Amino acid sequence: MEYFTRMASGLEPAFIPGASALDSQETVRRLMNLPSLRSFTSLCTLDRTFAHLAKVTGVLLVVSVTFAWMSLQTKAIVTDESAGIDTLALTWAAVIALALVGLGLFLLLRRYHWIHHVVAHGTPIKGVVQKIDVSTSRLPAEKHAPWTPRLSHTYFAVVTYDCGGVARKARLKLPSLPSNTTIIEGAEIDLLLLPSHPKSPLLRNIFQNWSRAQGSSERLP
Repeated sequence: MEYFTRMASGLEPAFIPGASALDSQETVRRLMNLPSLRSFTSLCTLDRTFAHLAKVTGVLLVVSVTFAWMSLQTKAIVTDESAGIDTLALTWAAVIALALVGLGLFLLLRRYHWIHHVVAHGTPIKGVVQKIDVSTSRLPAEKHAPWTPRLSHTYFAVVTYDCGGVARKARLKLPSLPSNTTIIEGAEIDLLLLPSHPKSPLLRNIFQNWSRAQGSSERLP
């Protein structure tokens, strides 16, 4: 629960204080406009917050299904009179995990639509790539070659930029780092951000291309 609360704090508010009832209804309508699975999976490679939320929601879904299956199996061999605290605990654990899955899906939708909002209405600014960070993790070995290590490399750009006369810094996930990329240390880079969220910029070209691929961008700056 603390993880979801922390993730939610960086999301665009679903309801803006002072907005009209029609604005709130439009926000709800957009949240209910479910994106495709392809757009969800592609966004996991671009946005670190979205990827973390998707991972935690997936784990909770597996946990809820496991607890529900164990609860059903226990109820099949235990009568109501002999049902103990273990049976009740499994049932409540499944319900709580399922509720957290619902919360995770809600936050994923909020993040998804917030990113589209930034792409459509964000202010374009310039930043400078201070450095490129590389995070390496080990993947499970393949069955036919268990002796061969498999590594996964994730690249991040540490970007400095000026917003409203204040110098800021952000660590942004890169989808890949091909040899001919223009995102190199010391290079200038295009960003998008909302004035209300100056600490949460997006890489302009990458997210505009993603939004165009989804065919749902309202306006590209």
